[in-house]
Amino acid sequence: MTARTLWGTGKGLDRRLLDHTAADDRPWDARLLRWDVLGSLGHIEGLRAAGLLGAREHARLRQELRRALAAVDAGRLVLCEDQEDVHTTVEDWLTRRLPGTGERLHTGRSRNDQVACDLRLYLKDRLLTLHGLGLDVVEALLAFARRHQRVLWPGYTHQRRAMPSSVGLWGGAYAEGILDTIESIAAVWALVDRSPLGSAAGYGVPLPLRRETVAKALGFRGLDRNVATVQGGRGKLEAAALFWCVQLGHDLGRLAQDVDQG
Repeated sequence: MTARTLWGTGKGLDRRLLDHTAADDRPWDARLLRWDVLGSLGHIEGLRAAGLLGAREHARLRQELRRALAAVDAGRLVLCEDQEDVHTTVEDWLTRRLPGTGERLHTGRSRNDQVACDLRLYLKDRLLTLHGLGLDVVEALLAFARRHQRVLWPGYTHQRRAMPSSVGLWGGAYAEGILDTIESIAAVWALVDRSPLGSAAGYGVPLPLRRETVAKALGFRGLDRNVATVQGGRGKLEAAALFWCVQLGHDLGRLAQDVDQG
């Protein structure tokens, strides 16, 4: 088979080598396909604003990227076995339909800042979803606490009955604890809500890129000003988001344990 990879020679590739180097990367990488298309839509807005794309080129690229997005959502555009990553998937889609223009998509961009952008868009989406679900749990617990605020039951310490308490106090305590965790998402969000595009492979691009335009088009509040910050901090944002999830999971785990024992 022939694998379309940056490191490939274009010749036949031993299947065992591909399995060894790729492993299960593709199923994980495929989750970023939608965000790669959206990131590219934002990128071309910056290229157009900087005069690096003509009006006709910009319009054609935007139209095809929108079609690609619809194809991703419909399950018609997927990461194929012989494609290195989702970036290649999007490139193939464009270059087949817009030969000579599709290649312009990567002007002023590297796969390094491209995947960083994909990950931040993905994290923002997932964090918003978890934030909303967490608030749903808080609302349910508060409603439960109000209904049972005068229902007595024992409070425990060291697994022994201690003070008289109420079901309402128990439910309200979990609601408040989970809300504390939910509110702490602001610190994580401030890190994730910055556009990395324009940093390229870590040292910027010698082109008059309009980084602020791209950030605004993609819904980022700001951007990482120092281009070397992006690659130097790889994994940092993911770890921050994961730690927030761990805290929320801790709250929910304690709640589940109480309910199970009750």
